[in-house]
Amino acid sequence: AVREDTEISVRLCSNERGFNYVPNVDLWSKRISLGAADNTSIVLHPDIRIENSGFIWLIIEADEKVSLYTSDDKAVGVIALKPEKRRELHHHYEGQLIWKPRKQSVAFSLDPPQDCYSPKNAVNGYARPYVLPNCWISEAFQPGQSEWIELRWNKPETIYEIDILCNSDLDNPLETAHVAHQNRMMNETLKDLDVLVQLSDGTWREIGCIKENRHRRVRIPCISETIQAVKAVCHAANCDYPHAEIYEIRAYASSYGAYVEQLKSSRQEVK
Repeated sequence: AVREDTEISVRLCSNERGFNYVPNVDLWSKRISLGAADNTSIVLHPDIRIENSGFIWLIIEADEKVSLYTSDDKAVGVIALKPEKRRELHHHYEGQLIWKPRKQSVAFSLDPPQDCYSPKNAVNGYARPYVLPNCWISEAFQPGQSEWIELRWNKPETIYEIDILCNSDLDNPLETAHVAHQNRMMNETLKDLDVLVQLSDGTWREIGCIKENRHRRVRIPCISETIQAVKAVCHAANCDYPHAEIYEIRAYASSYGAYVEQLKSSRQEVK
């Protein structure tokens, strides 16, 4: 909402290195004139080409005449921040801008849409946002329907264990254990899911039925099953969160199981 005619400054920035979360590279900037209106959209057409994947910051200069709408939806890898202006913080971090995460993201859309949350993210080797979100996000849950993701091999494989890594809101700030946090569970974490495997004869069998899950990592033993596909059928997330979100699915071979059993036996001998 724009309460009075005004002009705001917007900037696009990136970071110099993939593991550096500081917007220290300016890509594009512009001043935009806005007329008073209760509901208006700001359309940006940056005349730049971004060659490599990575984090992008949209920085909007604060203006008391302008309010930004927020979205009820949260998206992995999208964080809304505002400067934290406190004298005691600046005393300890002189010359450094301190950012405080907001609970809701600024409402925005991209054209064309970006394919950031596809199923291939579940097997790209990353278990958290790094350069890209690296998370599979399903369509919104519909009443009476489930969302699913499937991994399939070119030939049957003998599997010892299947690990599913759920989203546990890694963007949630946990500054210190002495701070009281309201959430006893992470909304984004999958609550109810079934894990099925397709045997070499083509039939499907359920090997895991998880209810009321609160954990980031879900482990399902297969104990040397020979399978050609695994499917995670997601029924619900905690607190009625609208999507299923999974960072990765790992299937460990029977050789890994032999190694685990060897470790267990060696520990028993030590005792």
